[in-house]
Amino acid sequence: MTLHVIRLGDVAIATNPFEYYLDFGVYIKTRSPAVQTFLVRLTGTGSYVPSARSIAGGGYGSLPASTPIGPDGGRLVAETTIETLLAMWDDGATADGSAHPADSDWLQQAGRPKR
Repeated sequence: MTLHVIRLGDVAIATNPFEYYLDFGVYIKTRSPAVQTFLVRLTGTGSYVPSARSIAGGGYGSLPASTPIGPDGGRLVAETTIETLLAMWDDGATADGSAHPADSDWLQQAGRPKR
């Protein structure tokens, strides 16, 4: 699988060959250290990548017959994209110097772990 991530100042552009469901896109964007992150999808011969939530809801692209990659593979692609983005901002802060939102105490108070 080919994945590209480009940094242009405070902006990141990440590509993957799949049609991501919203859950994965939001997951990547909320963990990106960039001020703005653009996700460019379907840059290859990929197909739908359903989330666990879409499978549970019976979404049309989440049927096993319509996609060779499931939620676990989608999560792996998302995690790889996030790791690549974080490596471009290896100081752990956002491009404007503030702490990354995923490191905020209120996330822990809401039951979400720090990254």
